[in-house]
Amino acid sequence: MVKETRHGAEDEATSWLWAGCWLLFIYVTIPLARTIQEYVRDHGGKTLFLVATFGAFAVAALLLVRAIWRGHLRCRPSGMIVLGVILGVFCTMTWNLRLNPEESLHFVQYGVLGILLYRALRHRLSDPSVYLVAALLGILLGLIDEVIQWIVPRRHFDYRDVGINAMAGVLVQTAIAFGIQPTGVARPWSRRGLRWASGLVTLIAALLLFCVTNHDGFKAWYTTFIPAAERVDEVTATYGFRITDPAIGTFYSRLRADELKAEDRARAAEAAAILDQYKAERHYPRFLRHYPAYADPFLVEARVHLFRRDRYASLAIKSAGDPDAINEYVLIAYRENQILRTYFPETLAASSYRWEPHLEEMVQAMVGPNPPPYDSPVSRYVITRFTRPQLIAACSLLCLAGLASTIALARRRGA
Repeated sequence: MVKETRHGAEDEATSWLWAGCWLLFIYVTIPLARTIQEYVRDHGGKTLFLVATFGAFAVAALLLVRAIWRGHLRCRPSGMIVLGVILGVFCTMTWNLRLNPEESLHFVQYGVLGILLYRALRHRLSDPSVYLVAALLGILLGLIDEVIQWIVPRRHFDYRDVGINAMAGVLVQTAIAFGIQPTGVARPWSRRGLRWASGLVTLIAALLLFCVTNHDGFKAWYTTFIPAAERVDEVTATYGFRITDPAIGTFYSRLRADELKAEDRARAAEAAAILDQYKAERHYPRFLRHYPAYADPFLVEARVHLFRRDRYASLAIKSAGDPDAINEYVLIAYRENQILRTYFPETLAASSYRWEPHLEEMVQAMVGPNPPPYDSPVSRYVITRFTRPQLIAACSLLCLAGLASTIALARRRGA
């Protein structure tokens, strides 16, 4: 167990200042994240994100071992096992994100935030509810992070990132509660802590309710009252389909496979002309502003598949001397081109984006006769497992339950 002496050395305002500064750092980097990702990927390789995340875990483990060695922490054997298991979970989840390793940095961002929130809340809560409140507050702030990304150009709202942020906060509080086991936290659970927790549940559910309701039709409605909302390129709830093709793998779309092919047949010439107009990579952000995905999903999905194909074909050329990188990048370019040839064939043929036969043959030879299946991240954030009514009902019930609990706890306190 850990004997806490922090509160005698640091006042509450300072603890909240640390937490606020770290949160501000997370939010301020949101508009810069895409530029940073592209720079790191182009100059050092995206595996640097994995190295940074695993390095942060290693530093955290070393600091913990150092504190235990010097007697600053007295950790029970059971607690050390818990800490080891949680570190293993963090490492496993990070490795599972290796195809999009920049997302693993969320574990570091919201793991550190979870520690700082716990330290700040300990000034007011000395019972086990402090862990629950800190976890829920971290979840709320992580959700707000994604809402900010929805508003910021070139970023988008992603429910998977909401889950990653939440998981980081929950695991950190679990590590503190069952691994470090600070002695300053004792039962019973306080009504204040439970009231704060139920209030946070209400806020999280209410914000989620807006997010799952904020689909194309809803946005079209509220932009009549808030014209400035039209400047936001995306919505927070896009419902679609996970399309599996045995010859390619899987990809995601707002349209069914037959709808994609029907749109392709009907709009090939028109779509190809628009795509050619915005062919240069520097025109890509302007294209997304003029043709938001919620307004024209077919055109945007075609452009994003083209962007991803050409981006990785370019990276393969720049990776001369690194066979593993070349093989990875060529496979992505090849599979994205397959998706285009299968589901956007007439638009591709009518545009200037089509590959010449000799180029397709060369890429085919490089990937070999049996390339592995591919899971395209394009439009991966579309919701495919649940319907809109199901999510609205679940969020509404959770919001009402949290509100009822908050009111009941407040009345009991008054009584």
